[in-house]
Amino acid sequence: MVKRKKRYIIVETSSNIPLDVFRKLVEKSYLELFGEFGLIQANVKVVKKIDSTFVLECSHGSVPKLILSLSSITRLEEGAIRFRVVKIAGTVKKVREIIVGE
Repeated sequence: MVKRKKRYIIVETSSNIPLDVFRKLVEKSYLELFGEFGLIQANVKVVKKIDSTFVLECSHGSVPKLILSLSSITRLEEGAIRFRVVKIAGTVKKVREIIVGE
């Protein structure tokens, strides 16, 4: 079995939203842009939430598509929302260093 490369994307939001709402927003946006097959291939997971910062995990080749789907989310039921990609990392260790350093 071939080991798939993963990437971790650290994302800050303009407002503090719950983890399950963020997960649904990301999945819905990715599904609308790239379809069900693309969503399965990307293997997108929300790993952790710290205040208004989220850590996403996805396959190596899907990073640009995930960033595009994040940028396409502009509105939430309460109003406008904005996402900012802080860093893309290849290991959990590097993610910890980045989060602690902020």
